[in-house]
Amino acid sequence: METTVRNALPDEGLAPVGVAGTGEHGMIRSMIRGLVAVGFASFLILITLPLATRIAGSKSLSRAAWWAFLLKGALLLGAAVVAATGLYYLLKKLEPFLDCDALLEARFLDTSDPKYVDVAILSSAALSVFLELALIRRQSSVLEFLAFYKNFSLLRALPDWDSDTPSPTAAASRLC
Repeated sequence: METTVRNALPDEGLAPVGVAGTGEHGMIRSMIRGLVAVGFASFLILITLPLATRIAGSKSLSRAAWWAFLLKGALLLGAAVVAATGLYYLLKKLEPFLDCDALLEARFLDTSDPKYVDVAILSSAALSVFLELALIRRQSSVLEFLAFYKNFSLLRALPDWDSDTPSPTAAASRLC
């Protein structure tokens, strides 16, 4: 089957076969909201680091130093809000491109050969674990405050042995 790609927005016919391109793709919008929330939380973490070092360096703050601390915190919070708002508008501007790219990826996956699926899943899982570990180690070396929490993301991968759900190895053994 031959596939042709046209330069068009998602509304103009790049939807997969059998799906009308209506332009109402809610997944991209929810992903944008999630990315903005994560970005805002990251900006807030970056705010707390300089403020925490200032508080940790002094035994007690005078009234003027306390007001300066609050002013600096408010300015940094405003900077985080501005950065998160800028991220939101950047992602909204990229929404048609992201939506079109998602539809093209779905079309590619629908037309790919099933015999390569196992290799693709294995390689993408290995790459994602490698990148996750690299990111965890890099964050803990750059942001020393996060070094205490570097293993939390690894602990989430452990199965919950108290629950009634089967373990991932049991599910994998049923597939073979």
